[in-house]
Amino acid sequence: MFGALDNHVCSYSDDEVFGTVYHQVALASFSRTLVSMLEDHGSMPATASDAASTLAVRMQPEGAPPMRSLPQATPGAVEPVVQIPYQELRDLTPSAVEKLHKAFVGERAYGAVAITGIPNYAELKHDAFRAGVDLALLDDEGRKRSAAVNNTYPGWSGTPGSETHPLQNSFLFNVKEELGGQMDPFFGKNIFPSEDYRKTWVKFVDVMYANALQVLRGCDKVLDTEIQQWQAQRSLERLGDDGPALAGRFICYDSGFTREDKLLELRDGVSPLNSNASSIAELPQSSHGHEEPSEMSVKTVGHAGDGLASMRTHATPVKTAGHAGDGLASMRTHATPVKTAGHAGDGLASMRTHATPVKTAGHAGDGMATMQTPSAPVKTSSSGYNPLELSSSLAGSLSSQGSDDAVPVSQPETDYWLPWHVDSNFVTILHKEMYASESTGEFISEPPGSGLMFMNEVGETTMLDCSDPNTMLLQMGAFAQIYTGGKLKACRHAVLNPVKPGVARFNYCNFWYVPWDTLCTAPEGMEATAVNQGWNAMMDESYLNITMKQSFTAFRQFMVSPEARVQFSDSQRFKELSAILPIVRKQGDAGAPTMPNIQVDLLTDVRCPFSFISQMNLQNAIQNLGLQDNVVVRYHPVFLNPNVPKEGESLDDYLWREFGYTKEYAHSEDYPLRRYGREAGVEMNPHRRVVNTFDAFCLIEAAQEEGVQHELVQTLSRWYFEEAKDISDVAVLRAAALHVGLDAERALQRSSELQGTVQERYEEFSAMLGEVPHFLLREQASGNGLELGGLRSVEAWEQVLQQVMERGQFMGMTIDGPHGQKVRVDRANPFTPVSHALPAQHGWTPTAWPYQEEDFSRMDERPDDLMYSEPRLAEHLDLSSLQTLTETYEAIFQACPDGFSVLDLCSSWNSHYPNMDRASKVAVHGLNAVELEMNEVATERHIQDLNLDQKLPWADNSFDVATLALSIQYLTKPREVFAELQRVLKPGGMAVVAFSHRSFIEKAVRLWASEPDDGEGHAHVVCRYFQHGPENGWEKIKTMDVSPRHGDPVWIVTAVKPM
Repeated sequence: MFGALDNHVCSYSDDEVFGTVYHQVALASFSRTLVSMLEDHGSMPATASDAASTLAVRMQPEGAPPMRSLPQATPGAVEPVVQIPYQELRDLTPSAVEKLHKAFVGERAYGAVAITGIPNYAELKHDAFRAGVDLALLDDEGRKRSAAVNNTYPGWSGTPGSETHPLQNSFLFNVKEELGGQMDPFFGKNIFPSEDYRKTWVKFVDVMYANALQVLRGCDKVLDTEIQQWQAQRSLERLGDDGPALAGRFICYDSGFTREDKLLELRDGVSPLNSNASSIAELPQSSHGHEEPSEMSVKTVGHAGDGLASMRTHATPVKTAGHAGDGLASMRTHATPVKTAGHAGDGLASMRTHATPVKTAGHAGDGMATMQTPSAPVKTSSSGYNPLELSSSLAGSLSSQGSDDAVPVSQPETDYWLPWHVDSNFVTILHKEMYASESTGEFISEPPGSGLMFMNEVGETTMLDCSDPNTMLLQMGAFAQIYTGGKLKACRHAVLNPVKPGVARFNYCNFWYVPWDTLCTAPEGMEATAVNQGWNAMMDESYLNITMKQSFTAFRQFMVSPEARVQFSDSQRFKELSAILPIVRKQGDAGAPTMPNIQVDLLTDVRCPFSFISQMNLQNAIQNLGLQDNVVVRYHPVFLNPNVPKEGESLDDYLWREFGYTKEYAHSEDYPLRRYGREAGVEMNPHRRVVNTFDAFCLIEAAQEEGVQHELVQTLSRWYFEEAKDISDVAVLRAAALHVGLDAERALQRSSELQGTVQERYEEFSAMLGEVPHFLLREQASGNGLELGGLRSVEAWEQVLQQVMERGQFMGMTIDGPHGQKVRVDRANPFTPVSHALPAQHGWTPTAWPYQEEDFSRMDERPDDLMYSEPRLAEHLDLSSLQTLTETYEAIFQACPDGFSVLDLCSSWNSHYPNMDRASKVAVHGLNAVELEMNEVATERHIQDLNLDQKLPWADNSFDVATLALSIQYLTKPREVFAELQRVLKPGGMAVVAFSHRSFIEKAVRLWASEPDDGEGHAHVVCRYFQHGPENGWEKIKTMDVSPRHGDPVWIVTAVKPM
């Protein structure tokens, strides 16, 4: 797995999908997205230029201009990768154990070993690779038959016909399922294009697995000499053999796919190191010894702390790769424009606020910032440009992440298929790559200088020097290093790309996972040595104390997200602003809107001219796109200067004092702001005063409560900029309130009451923003969008709005509803692990009930009515999540006939239902009479403890829909309850089970409480309840994630009673 997140590019690959599982779960709550974890803990440079330039040697195709050399270091006496003959390993001779010690123990160990001379290995490998290449190039139907639900689940990762290139995809299967015959529901069921394909690969992996286990046995012997009573406490062999998943991925990459990595130049600026890599030229030595550069922290050049879980190259550019349905899902193509970051002095005319400690880029009373021009009659200035002279390209450009204009940034030629990293799983099994013609698929010889490059702790690098085709490699991962307290070293490695165009690279890797509930912990007393330190750490303490399943879950959640597929990653500020400014759902007609609804939150000062002009351009863009009924704008205070005196100040005096602009220049027709305003339909009045806008914003806040905030802002802005009215004057504010239809006196009274709120909001926003205007645009259903600042043209705003709408298209699912109806759930995210949970089973269900009685034990076994003896009038999720649940119910109820009946099982004072006027019966069921009496939608109520008595009091075939929200985790007899639920539903009736990550943990059954944040795992549990309660009693089971972008997760499983 490779990631590059620098506010511009988000790049990921199948190459190490299962080798670089994210380990940030221990440092962040499970409700946060992995993207948030990446940026919360990341400390990597924002752009590739922040690191030193890459050293490289590349092949020079005949007739081509000279190319750079491959990454290398000073040649000298360094140890090669350890090789062990197959026979020695099989017998585990003392020599073999000694070689394993050398391969994995000590600062000069590479954490890898090569097993040579494996009988028939080359032939088995060739046959398997041939099958993989033929599938990629020749078998469209086979790829369709074996299509994966996502590239983190078994199957072919691309979509025939829409792949960037068939040789830029992968095929994944669980080796353990094939060798042991047991499917792991969490990993997903294997799916193959044909039985012959499956058999070919199984022959190969059988040999790989047997040899890998023997390496682990030998390493256990090594550890017996290093750690007292090692095998009495732990065992690598047992850990590996007990693991449920060995992710076998056949990887295809075309020649155009390359990445950049600059670790070696950093290294060579740190210490004199050696290498015996082939095709090596001498590099200059450094005199710094092994010190870390003082200006760089471990996390800057390491990783894991940045959430990339072994991918050091946080800002690594990617050259070519595309991203459609090919499973690579996030690789930018070479031609993809990358947006720039930063905003000072860019000509965007963002106005700095009073708190900004840069006077020359200040905030001039009219928003001129440092708007000096050599041609203007101004005081002497060191400024050599006129920020007001915005070029049409700048004023009309677009930023996708920061506050700046977007400009294409060329991506440099790069040297790596895979940058330097440590696999974060347990162990990786692989071998030397194979190469083939992209056009014919015929295998070709290995290009010189290609393949794996290894690095040890002291920074020495080498490449595998082995000509034996019957060779297998085994690399320790970060989990194994930590599990052994650092005694065994994880393998630092990279994959070089020296090939000429038209040559594709192939490899097959087995990424080994231990039992999912195994904690990543070091032996007692060895925690300090378990994790790498220093300039090439490639991991940190965030790897510790989380389970393998938590790690893999976090990785999968990120890889299946829309962000990974469409190459966008929200900036940290986008996430922070989105959390502060929740989306207010736009109410409209039932059903899916014809156009996406967009919420625009504008953080600004009402006297900022750039803000007003940009607003006018935004409104014109909205009109041009026909979005008048689909966009709502809200306004929030960020004052340019909250300390402007009550009487204000003449704008002419202010401009002369602060910026040296003469009155004649500021009043002239050539004054840039007047030109920009005129283009937007605004006549900027030069006679206005610099005023304090605090009271104006208090009135704006009051107008929001009455639904006329936008109208009031437009009125005040027009009056201020065109008529030069004093919008700090209470008489003007009273007139503005009347103008938009408010009760003026009541509005002014309310605005006085809101002064504290406005002050708090200003302080909150001003701590985050240094200039205005700043826009946060989000598609309402998905929460996806952009945050950006500055003055933008109509054309630029049209591009922005289109991008926001595009980001919202990754939402919505259609499921089977009641009585044969289809239900469209607009808030559902079809890409998340929960939504994939059932499809990834490919029809598999356990033949027998998979749980034991102890799985339904609880920490608190006292009667439940004791806990519910007093009413609990509380909400169990945040408001945005409850709103999403209500909207989901509404979509389902709309598919019901008039007069439908609903049962809310395990209910309380609030069923979270929408308006129920069309329903004839709403029966609520729970444990507390007071709560049920307060339920406003209920037409009948029933008190019952389902853990004591599962028999429901209603007749067969009574209800059209039954819901069970946020209580499934407390049922100790779920099969019996689900059987009763099925009985009381009408044929074709629908059951809806909603759950989240919150619970009274002492009352939750052990099956649930052991992994309270495991949405995908719990979705499997609920599916089992349906599948066995009763057997064949339910059909059309669906798993669905309707979680809001910011809030508690909301996961749903639905099923239908057969007609």
